[in-house]
Amino acid sequence: MRWRGRIQGKNDTNGWFPKSYVKLNENAPQKQTSVESSHSQQQSSHITPSNSQHVFPPPSQPTSTSGQWFVALYQFDAVEPTDLSLKIGERIFVTELEGEWWKGTVDGRSGIFPANYVEKAQSVPALPLTAVNASGDSVESDRKGRVIAAFEATADNQISLHVGDQVQVKNTTPGGWWEGNVIGKEEKTGWFPGNYVQLISAASTPIGPNSKLADAAFDYEAQHADELSFKAGDVIEVVEQTDNEWWKGRISGQSGESLLFPSNFVQLRSGGAYELKPRNPNHSNLKQSEQVRKELIETEARFADDLLMVRNVFMKPLATVLSEGDLNKLFLNWNELIKLSKRIHQGLLKKPPGELFCRRIDAFEEFVRFCEGQQSAIEHLNHLEKTNETFRKCHLKCQENDAVRGVTLSYYLLLPMARITRYPLIFEKLLKETDAKDEDYEALHNAHQLLQALCARVNNAISEMQNTSFLCWSQRNIKTSIKHLEFTSETRELGPRKFLQSGIVYKQKSHKMLIVLLYNDMLILTTPDEHIVKPDDFKIQPSEDTKLTIYKSPLILKDLKVDSSSSDSTTFELKNQELTVQLKANTNNEKMFWVNQIRKAVDDYDMNAQLNRAKDIKKNHEVFDDSTVAEMSIEFVNLSRPDLQNKSIIISTDLPQFTQPITQQVTVATTPLLQFKLDLKSLKQDLTASFKLIQTYRPDIMIGEFKQDIMQLVRIAAHHRGPILRNLELEKGEMSGKKCEVVVKFVINIKETL
Repeated sequence: MRWRGRIQGKNDTNGWFPKSYVKLNENAPQKQTSVESSHSQQQSSHITPSNSQHVFPPPSQPTSTSGQWFVALYQFDAVEPTDLSLKIGERIFVTELEGEWWKGTVDGRSGIFPANYVEKAQSVPALPLTAVNASGDSVESDRKGRVIAAFEATADNQISLHVGDQVQVKNTTPGGWWEGNVIGKEEKTGWFPGNYVQLISAASTPIGPNSKLADAAFDYEAQHADELSFKAGDVIEVVEQTDNEWWKGRISGQSGESLLFPSNFVQLRSGGAYELKPRNPNHSNLKQSEQVRKELIETEARFADDLLMVRNVFMKPLATVLSEGDLNKLFLNWNELIKLSKRIHQGLLKKPPGELFCRRIDAFEEFVRFCEGQQSAIEHLNHLEKTNETFRKCHLKCQENDAVRGVTLSYYLLLPMARITRYPLIFEKLLKETDAKDEDYEALHNAHQLLQALCARVNNAISEMQNTSFLCWSQRNIKTSIKHLEFTSETRELGPRKFLQSGIVYKQKSHKMLIVLLYNDMLILTTPDEHIVKPDDFKIQPSEDTKLTIYKSPLILKDLKVDSSSSDSTTFELKNQELTVQLKANTNNEKMFWVNQIRKAVDDYDMNAQLNRAKDIKKNHEVFDDSTVAEMSIEFVNLSRPDLQNKSIIISTDLPQFTQPITQQVTVATTPLLQFKLDLKSLKQDLTASFKLIQTYRPDIMIGEFKQDIMQLVRIAAHHRGPILRNLELEKGEMSGKKCEVVVKFVINIKETL
């Protein structure tokens, strides 16, 4: 991704530069981004602000009928104007929690985001201590603000807020609590969370009767004198919409002339100056349905235009410097997506959406095909950027086009994925606005189900490809002397190995930097072979060539315990039967992130291992009489292969009368290996025994198995006194070399009533 800016103190020339080449100055003035401090829960339970005569009890976690607080676990970059960008650790006030995409607000910005990118916030805003703002300066009195999220008072010293209310702000605190009153409703002064309110400039004036309010979805810097600059989250007063692509307006609350800005950088609000108009329950469902259908048509048209733009701005110029093979690796089936989107758009103008999508659903395989190769295309793009100077120059030239404004091709390669995941959301809205008795309802419902299934396929395909890339990277880049540790192999108990998380932690005492790699069956601590310049920005990427060395033997999740009870808010402990490691994160949020991720992985391991073991339970085992006809003693004496000496093996013994095999772990060292007795319900059964060599990081290796007819043993016993000693060759073995043999001793005692 690229940003636009200028070198401070040198000149006024603006230009584009890679985002990854810079780091934001933490000492520069910033907006208040949180209503809480990590120490807020340690405050005294009765604290009096310096300018108040009253004693304030501690407020509880804000409760609201309109939403809940969540914390971002991962960064999410908005793809469409309706998306809400998230940064790790950012607090989001979530107002809609349905499906895989939720709706919320951050610092005045509203939009939708993936539900699995956040977790519920656990702490509460700090209590007011002194009447100062976040920077420590005395707050200016009589500031006005607009409520952007509802809050219901839970204590006498608090006031309730409703979206759209204007409040008079008296005081603010470093912990995020503000004091004030709601204008025009009641004179009561009370406390409320500061980030539920957006301050209004002192120069603010009501917007005109023909004006509308819009929220800036992205930063925009004016290119000409008649254009308006703004930041994501700014509120803009739109005064003119005569052109579809460029509107006129000003920053809300500021005076001056109206300036031009791109319409696709903002999202219009549905209400007036300082309120979000609630939906009228008596409004016609038909009208709402038509609005959603219009949204589907318009967004499809924009998607088709974007695809065409990419072909004209990127694909055609790059075709002059790339081979056909490289071009196909980058753009995959882009031309087919253009044709499909055009057909969908034209069809939507003629037919109901449900009917059209049900008929065309097979054509949407083009999305699956593209999304399966999307990650490989982006990695190939990065490879060409590093190794092909001619390509790099041509790519930079493409980015100078006014249609893309410095955005790289990698961003546009994400558009098909963004589009296919939007279809179910739009159809979900159509279903909500369509009466169940409507003739189009069934087709809409069927199309919604088909699109959800398609998205699930896309997600699975992408997850599998990304997982394969990470496992191959692990195999290439992690140095280890551990035998049989093959990252690309299956796990011992869970089937395919999956890469889950990576990141940086530190040894608690020595502060040694460690890179954690979490898989679905094990956790690995490694050290980087080279110094990491920017630890805060470090992230494992399959396209990068970072070399790591294993620091400790992998910690198998089956036996792993996580302890987060340390008095240090950033320290946690990992331990199994052999090892204890104390680790330290940079922040409490990072600590809890790792604690939660590891605990979840451990729980998932236990659950999936149990499910896999349950598969051994026979659904249709043979049913015999309850009476016992004979008692059989079995003794596995030894195995013939010397290379199994002192190795741990699993012996599974089975009979048709069992609901599941008897499984025991033994060490090939003592004689006998194993002995036990069985009550036989019938003599007409075959005894089966299998032997497997235990592997830690991959599936157990089959040494072999044998099958013994019990009636044959009975006939031998009739002519032979004492134990029956048999030397049995094991079949279906997976070990190289000579087949293994096992010596087994049988004793059968038949009941006299037989």
